[in-house]
Amino acid sequence: MAARVDITQARNYVKRKMEQYAVEYIRRAVRQAAQHAKDNHPYQDRTGDLTRSIQSVPTSTGAYLSARAPYAHFVEWGTRHAKPYPFLRPALEYVVKLLRNKRGLSGATFEKT
Repeated sequence: MAARVDITQARNYVKRKMEQYAVEYIRRAVRQAAQHAKDNHPYQDRTGDLTRSIQSVPTSTGAYLSARAPYAHFVEWGTRHAKPYPFLRPALEYVVKLLRNKRGLSGATFEKT
């Protein structure tokens, strides 16, 4: 006697699980980028406000990297009178480089923990 398997349900289950793992992987990558930005910024943060404002913000489809200090964009991009001190872009480039080199992300795994 052969068992009947509904391939549509199985396919949908696998698709949902893959999407969940991908979202979690993206969130971990962005968290690592935020930590890299905090640890390796090229500017002198006299008050610590800018460093404290760097954060990973989770969303339903992943996460984004943010610096909430009101002057963060001036530091990142510079002004007519001040040179830029990029800190978010290099952090994201660092994580992309890790992924491209297949070194992976620290703590990133697809297994359940």
